[in-house]
Amino acid sequence: MAIDMEQYEEISLDEAKKVMFNMLIEFDKICKKNNLTYWLTGGTMLGAIRHKGFIPWDDDIDLSMPRDDYERLRMIELPSNWFLQNKKTDSNFKQYWTKIRLDDSLYIENQELGRDIKYHQGIFLDTKIFFLYPKIQHLVGGVLSNRRFYSKFLQRDLKLDAIRLLNLFHSKNNDVLIESLDTLDNNLKDVKKNDVFPLTQREFAGGYFPTPNNSHNFLTRFYGSTYMELPPEKERAIHNYKIYLKRQ
Repeated sequence: MAIDMEQYEEISLDEAKKVMFNMLIEFDKICKKNNLTYWLTGGTMLGAIRHKGFIPWDDDIDLSMPRDDYERLRMIELPSNWFLQNKKTDSNFKQYWTKIRLDDSLYIENQELGRDIKYHQGIFLDTKIFFLYPKIQHLVGGVLSNRRFYSKFLQRDLKLDAIRLLNLFHSKNNDVLIESLDTLDNNLKDVKKNDVFPLTQREFAGGYFPTPNNSHNFLTRFYGSTYMELPPEKERAIHNYKIYLKRQ
């Protein structure tokens, strides 16, 4: 997609974080107004616990919602300069989760360099969907173990079929939450429902936002028992290459 870069102005990571934080504040207001459940997750939750804000080298905001709340979010009118991006709303977008993008901005990731990108590349909130299941990972594992069969003979989307299988077992009464739209091919990341709910408010960058109540169990599941220790500098990954805002 051809972009007239003369219309854009590069901004620093700290400036981009302010933009993302303002989006988070607005998203929080929308969820409160519409009685939607969400929580900080991933590196954003780790940042809240370890730094009370952004991890210094982090460059995005990670959110999670239960599936039912996400379906309701899709029906809500969002700010006019936001774009709710998923595989249905943006046919060129290939990821299995949702991003809420900001119009008139560009967030160019390292892995996008040199590619002809045709999807919306605005600054974003990463919104991952958690589903409630019984302990059935072995069923999905059976699907995921047949990659070659799927690609060679069926020519089907392996992840989508695994997600459809999981959907059959989704229920509010189940007690395992699986981040099914993100980590299907990287071991199923699951946590106990009681480790998440009831949510609790924790500080992040001067505001207070919902997080899982048992932060230790939650973060240990995703990052291991040493999550409070800073990783070596070589492991402090930054996703973006450059970030821009459209000139006013």
